[in-house]
Amino acid sequence: MTILQMMLAATYNTEGTLCVIAHATHPYITIYDTTTTPWTKLANPPTLPATIAYCVAFNFDGTECVLSLGGAPQLIAYDTTAIPWTKLADPSTIPTGAGNAATYNHDGTVCVIGHASSPYITAYDTTTTPWTKLANPSTLPADTGHGAAYNHDGTVSVIGHAGSPWITIYDTTTTPWTKLANPSTLPTGVGHGVAFN
Repeated sequence: MTILQMMLAATYNTEGTLCVIAHATHPYITIYDTTTTPWTKLANPPTLPATIAYCVAFNFDGTECVLSLGGAPQLIAYDTTAIPWTKLADPSTIPTGAGNAATYNHDGTVCVIGHASSPYITAYDTTTTPWTKLANPSTLPADTGHGAAYNHDGTVSVIGHAGSPWITIYDTTTTPWTKLANPSTLPTGVGHGVAFN
């Protein structure tokens, strides 16, 4: 197994049969079949990320995988149902600034990218081709979005970011999303990663 320089993120599909590594060096993505011992590297997608990949996420059923990128177009998404994976069409509106975070909601119908420029997060309806941008939340994160997560039923999303209060929590059942109250005790610094149990 090749050691990758500056691995920035890794994730498994729901079944645990694939592990994807996002990294800082070409080809910026490495995909492993974890059902073999040792793991077997799968073929690179014909269309590779154009630049450094900071985060990677699968949708719930493992049919899509998205990477947030450090340069245009700030994200790349793949259809994972065939080997090699095929690139999905770029969204009609791409995030502003380097993509730092990526997550899907519980049923894979929404993908959120945290990024370096206002509005700091961009949410997409993934049921359309290409993906369409959803309305910005009524209250934006304070600064660069570094982490993103949904709760189990997809009704709440949290964004970890630079700038106090360091996390912003949203009710995702409203259009646009509405900010929920800050926790009574805030994190003490930049929210680089967030997760629900």
